[in-house]
Amino acid sequence: MQPQDRAEFERLMRDLIDGPLADDDDARLEAILLADRGARDEYRRWMQMEALLECGLAGSQANPIIGDDRLPAGIDPPAPIHGRASAGWSRLAPAALATLALGLASLSVAALLFRREPSGTVATVTAATDARLVDPRTGRAIETREGTTLPSGPLRLDRGAVQLTFCDGAIVTMNAPAEVELVNDSRVFLRRGRLVPLVPPQARGFTVLSPGGEIVDLGTEFSVNVDASGAADIDVIDGEVVVAEGTAVDSIRRHLTLGNSASLQTGAAGPATRLTGVPLVIDHFDAADGLDLNAGLADRQSGIFGPIPWLSLEQDAPARIGSRALEIPFESPPGRRRTMTRAVIDRVFREVVGRRWMVSFKAWLPPRKTTPANHWVGLVVSCGDEPRKLPFGWDEQAAVTIMLSNEWQAGIEFYGEADPEPGPSLDVFPRSDAGTGPYQVVLVVDEKAADDALLDVIVNGRELLRRFPLTLDRSRGRILGFHTWTQANSGAHSHARIDDFCLSADVPESEPPAAEAGGAREKETAPE
Repeated sequence: MQPQDRAEFERLMRDLIDGPLADDDDARLEAILLADRGARDEYRRWMQMEALLECGLAGSQANPIIGDDRLPAGIDPPAPIHGRASAGWSRLAPAALATLALGLASLSVAALLFRREPSGTVATVTAATDARLVDPRTGRAIETREGTTLPSGPLRLDRGAVQLTFCDGAIVTMNAPAEVELVNDSRVFLRRGRLVPLVPPQARGFTVLSPGGEIVDLGTEFSVNVDASGAADIDVIDGEVVVAEGTAVDSIRRHLTLGNSASLQTGAAGPATRLTGVPLVIDHFDAADGLDLNAGLADRQSGIFGPIPWLSLEQDAPARIGSRALEIPFESPPGRRRTMTRAVIDRVFREVVGRRWMVSFKAWLPPRKTTPANHWVGLVVSCGDEPRKLPFGWDEQAAVTIMLSNEWQAGIEFYGEADPEPGPSLDVFPRSDAGTGPYQVVLVVDEKAADDALLDVIVNGRELLRRFPLTLDRSRGRILGFHTWTQANSGAHSHARIDDFCLSADVPESEPPAAEAGGAREKETAPE
């Protein structure tokens, strides 16, 4: 299709799904479909997704949760989606329908994948921060207090963040702006925006649908971001997912594991997945308790890339590997008056400069103290040439620090002339009552732009920064490490613990998409 025809086609499709077309628009859509095979393929995908959503929502006529769970007097409940879709189908000319019928034959098989929740409730609000959630069908606000139940249907998040726990146990964080459709207790359709699902073992198989296909979780945490064109970017934070091109049973599928990223595109030729990121470093810190970081790598057991050269920069309060984690002193031992301890990877990552790269890790903190102190652990990104020669405070070379505290949760500290200094005041959705963790941290740095890099920060699914400008020295490499800020001479000896550390970077577009480990593509066939 020509660009002008595509714009008209997409307008007609949106109108068709929303209700019957006017006679002139009906005739124009029929002409486009009969004249252009690519348009027929696009039409098939639009209606396949609408039919799948219809199948998942059919029979659920519950009103959206608005205020006190009731619609105002005189307001009829919104029409179910299947009523809108069938109205559009009935107006198509027989010739166009015949052309499309063969391609839609797989719908009945895919529809069997849906499961309905008899009670009508598919998810519950379990946390919210400055959230404005609305029903796009009516424009009315939806209550976001903890315990609010939600039926199947569309939602739009205009502001803040909200955490939904689905009936199957999956915990999904929505970050504004976002539009979703709750299909059933284990499926959600993401129209645009970012979702971060955390899927426990009992919810294995939880699925995020997108305009180009679906992401099936195999017990993990991942981020999905759908842009205005319908393309979905997927980052695997932990575990494994399966990305399917389209929703048919015989779709091409790709398995992605920790540190892998992929882009699921839509287009005239059909959905297509491209592997966009692969891990460079994975460390699970599998070693004997109390291993000295500076003693060498002979006893190190780590991830799929072998031993990682961590270096402790404090001899009187050294970091160590113990209990399957990197342990960094969180309070000063007796006699020590300095307040900061540091551990870094003894390597300069020059290969990530000018690319999109991502760091993820889990952190656990000691329990809160009865006398509050400004204790924190932070991931520090520095621009430098040698980790061993960093200045004590890192202020001369540090770019950004992502901080975690069991008292004020999260903070982001910048360095340099454009330092906005937001400070330690950012709320996240805690994953324990004591504030000890785990905290799942994701830092994405996109250095592809000609000027500033762009920074995303996600903690426990909540997006703290999106595409924030960050100045980085491109003449130097990137140094990664952890700081803890402690109470001087506290006499105590507790540790912050870091695990599942991963650094990944983007794949050049010229490389073949199926050549990397963890990103293999396969074609699944329909069961006999």
